[in-house]
Amino acid sequence: DFQVGSTFKPFVFTAAVENHSDTQHGRMINPNTIYEGDSERPVEGWSGTHYAPENEDHRDYGGITVREATDKSVNAVYAQMAVDVGPGKVKETAVDLGLAADTPEMPEGPAIALGTATASPLDMAQAYATLANHGRHAPYTLVEKVMKDGKHEVELPERHESQAVSREAADTTTSVLRSVVQNGTATAAQAAGRPAAGKTGTAEEDTAAWFAGYTP
Repeated sequence: DFQVGSTFKPFVFTAAVENHSDTQHGRMINPNTIYEGDSERPVEGWSGTHYAPENEDHRDYGGITVREATDKSVNAVYAQMAVDVGPGKVKETAVDLGLAADTPEMPEGPAIALGTATASPLDMAQAYATLANHGRHAPYTLVEKVMKDGKHEVELPERHESQAVSREAADTTTSVLRSVVQNGTATAAQAAGRPAAGKTGTAEEDTAAWFAGYTP
């Protein structure tokens, strides 16, 4: 498995909406909340080691909304958001959505927002499927139905579905991810010919390129 990169950022935003989180300046986090998006901006409110992540190409954005920061995958914004929400809550939300609790490299610090986690494609698909399903999570399966002799349906183990995050949190995230396809780094997904929501991601040293998404 490879680092999931920026495909993890939607989980940070979902956690923010789910927990009704505020910025360091007391503003509730939503798609229109403005963050400071300059590259290598030190994260505020974090008691751990100094952390000031670079944006791609070291680009400075100044004040930028969460929606646009997601479109452009601005690391500075999402590292700060992870601290605003609480890295532990971000990790908890990612697990609730579908990532394994023992996913390697999922630290309880601001770096979690940049997708250092090495999750499997199947787990990432399950987490995004939970967002697509309005926050309801069910264990994945590759078998929909089994027939015996072409006549009798074989009973399969029951799949238990649960509300992993609120519908508000999931659907607000979907709205932001639709913007990424319309205006951001995932415009290639418009080739599907229908509305789509998703996020691109790149592993460290370009060892893997990701796209995770769905058609809401």
